[in-house]
Amino acid sequence: MEDGDGKNDNDAQFQAEVQQRESEVRSLLARKDKTNALVKALENPPLWAKASQIKEANAKIVESCLSQISDTEIGSIINTLDNEACDTFMKYIYYFMERNFNNSSMLKIHALLTEKAGLGSIVR
Repeated sequence: MEDGDGKNDNDAQFQAEVQQRESEVRSLLARKDKTNALVKALENPPLWAKASQIKEANAKIVESCLSQISDTEIGSIINTLDNEACDTFMKYIYYFMERNFNNSSMLKIHALLTEKAGLGSIVR
């Protein structure tokens, strides 16, 4: 089923995509491939999902990546992201800050993302 923008709003499909993404991210993290794990976690977020638990499940995937990435690694990983991934990552940073998830680390990541992608990443 599609909405007026041509976006698929089928939550079952979104759920399946999130579960597949989680499996792929876990596999990448098990191999210590933190960069590709974060890239995969940020791909195609379920923005059009109606169920909040689907969006939360995807946020947990991003969180699982962040918990594996050290402060010394995050800058070089951010530098590998394209602008779309930076914009998506910025949205998750605000999501995590709203929930008081390691705010000092989120502020550092916010500064690095702003440096890489510019102020537009905050409002896009």
